[in-house]
Amino acid sequence: MTDIDIRPLPAMRIAAATDVVPADAVSGVVEALFQEVQAVFGHAPGAQDVPIATYASEGDRMRVAAGYLVGMLVPEGLESVELDAEEQVATIEHRGPMAGVRATWSTLHDAIAERGLVPSGVARERYVRAVSADQGDWIVELQQPVRAA
Repeated sequence: MTDIDIRPLPAMRIAAATDVVPADAVSGVVEALFQEVQAVFGHAPGAQDVPIATYASEGDRMRVAAGYLVGMLVPEGLESVELDAEEQVATIEHRGPMAGVRATWSTLHDAIAERGLVPSGVARERYVRAVSADQGDWIVELQQPVRAA
């Protein structure tokens, strides 16, 4: 059984750009959405900014949001994406280039099934370290809310 962590997550708000795309096109839009957000903020994210991407199924399409955790104010030109608090979230770290993130998501979903759980909410990626252009040192925490099957 793959080692995953299951823990609660608090509610959060992200200032985001969003798009609804075919499920197989998700990887092609995340970076562009982050660039839209950075354009509104007028700068690239700093060390205090927490990048988050979310994925929610809408039939055969996926609603993708990419942005940064914010307090109360969401800058004009961006959407306020509210994420509910979750009692149980399965998490796993993806290390290295994002080209391999699908395999890590697959590993997480296999481990969820092995534990008798099923996905139950909006999936999230929290970019713990995502600064180098080659992505070799990136760390992204994959977060999937779950419930008993």
